[in-house]
Amino acid sequence: MENFLRFNKSDLFSYAVRYMEKLGIPENDAKIVADVLIEAD
Repeated sequence: MENFLRFNKSDLFSYAVRYMEKLGIPENDAKIVADVLIEAD
């Protein structure tokens, strides 16, 4: 049986946005990318 990690959607979104901002991506763009990545599962 496979084990999966589960994360709260809002926590994962916030983490992804902060991570991308540290890479120099503007906040608005980071939010769009994070949303797409999370919804794509």
